[in-house]
Amino acid sequence: MSDNALYALCKDRQGGIWIGSYFGGINYLPKTSLNFEKYFPTLHENSLSGNAIREITQDKNGNLWIGSEDAGLTKYDPKKTSLLSFAPIISITYRVQTFTACWQLTIIY
Repeated sequence: MSDNALYALCKDRQGGIWIGSYFGGINYLPKTSLNFEKYFPTLHENSLSGNAIREITQDKNGNLWIGSEDAGLTKYDPKKTSLLSFAPIISITYRVQTFTACWQLTIIY
């Protein structure tokens, strides 16, 4: 395990367990193995967008959606073994007291 503070657990359709940690990225335990695979954000393509993983869920197509506290949302496609990052854009203007938040799409191949 990459961290002892665990935030999220998700069992995938293949029976593997995805574990999101406070600042250790994701640990994945395949059903057929006793060794964890570890995923961290890097400067390289096909990487997680954040370290503090708060939520992990699987959609009806088998994709994993990974929410982080420090860098937005990541979609993992296990068929293509690819990651797609959605980073938050925050704009704050104090004079008119407005707050805007939206998601920016970044495609990683």
